[in-house]
Amino acid sequence: MRRRDFLAASAAVGAAFGVPLRALADEGRNRKFIFVFARGGWDPTCALAPAFHTVADTEPEAERATIGDLTYVDHPARPSVRAFFESAHSRAAILRGILVPSIAHEQCTRLLMTGSNDDGLADWGAILAHAGNDYLLPELVASGPSFAGPYGRAVARMGTNGQLGQLLSGRPVTAGLRGMSDDAASAVDRVLARRAAARTTRAQAASEVVLAEAFESSVERLDDLRKVDDSLSLGARFTLEDQLELAVQALATRTSRCAMAATAGSWDTHTNNALGQSPLWESLFADLIRLDALLQTTPGPTGAPLSDDTMVVVLSEMGRTPRLNADAGKDHWPYTSALLFGAGVRGGSVVGGYDEAYDGLEVEGVTLSANRLGATLLAAADLDPAEWVGGATPLTQVLA
Repeated sequence: MRRRDFLAASAAVGAAFGVPLRALADEGRNRKFIFVFARGGWDPTCALAPAFHTVADTEPEAERATIGDLTYVDHPARPSVRAFFESAHSRAAILRGILVPSIAHEQCTRLLMTGSNDDGLADWGAILAHAGNDYLLPELVASGPSFAGPYGRAVARMGTNGQLGQLLSGRPVTAGLRGMSDDAASAVDRVLARRAAARTTRAQAASEVVLAEAFESSVERLDDLRKVDDSLSLGARFTLEDQLELAVQALATRTSRCAMAATAGSWDTHTNNALGQSPLWESLFADLIRLDALLQTTPGPTGAPLSDDTMVVVLSEMGRTPRLNADAGKDHWPYTSALLFGAGVRGGSVVGGYDEAYDGLEVEGVTLSANRLGATLLAAADLDPAEWVGGATPLTQVLA
């Protein structure tokens, strides 16, 4: 019996005999994660970081708002920001002034997601997915950045046009090609199975054995993957709302532990910052409200709502300069903020901040780094951050 089948059967037995479902597994080790990425560099002063005490140029109608122990930026044009914090403040935390020491999009993205410039390292989602290796597609990347590092087997990218679903179903990936018939697909499957068995038999060296076993395992998973495509529809998902619905389905069916989704528009507002940023924040928080509701109403693998064991991580690779430029835009800034909400989050927590110059404040005597964000996520999954993020300690202030 495969491990995932055993876990499902165990949950069913526990439910039948009145054993609390949550007692069947450690909360941290079963924690799931949805990453939401705002591509292009957002301006936290529009929502997550009240900066009225700094040199930052803020919008005339923006106001500092407080609900519980949480502060945020309220604005008449962004009612969804207010609505989100009114409903979710007791399950949300904000990290302010995270340093990503670059002003280049690609480099900042890698720094934020892996804590390093090393292009061989895995990002936080890939590490979490690798640690939860009994999922069919441990991390499903609908859109957004992905750095698999050595854990490529744990990460599945859908492709910008739904190429993953096309490959699984046999539909043509390139226009003008015809998909295979069912008979042809079955013949290909038989050839692959024979080739995998023969390769495993011939393997002698340890490295050959590892590769052969991985090949054989992939062939065995092919039918399961096709069933996933039938149930989840892994076609192109262009809107954030659609991506998040897919992410919830993948977590609910225990297909994935982690999912990555990204906003459709660019936050890179070098001109007309307020006009560009405001609708993006409004749209993002409207989608987060829908995601929160969906997590609370969708049963997870144990039957409990997904909200009981899913953490949502919302972030962007950089911030924007405090002062407007000559085009009323804001340029790249190496300090950003992030939002966490859901399971494992200590609600109402705010860590970090900005000084008068709009530089990030130190936390516990050190700069708030991307590595500390990563260490926090790993700790939330009951993993030892030291194994992946040397020298960085988790922000226990935001963990429940």
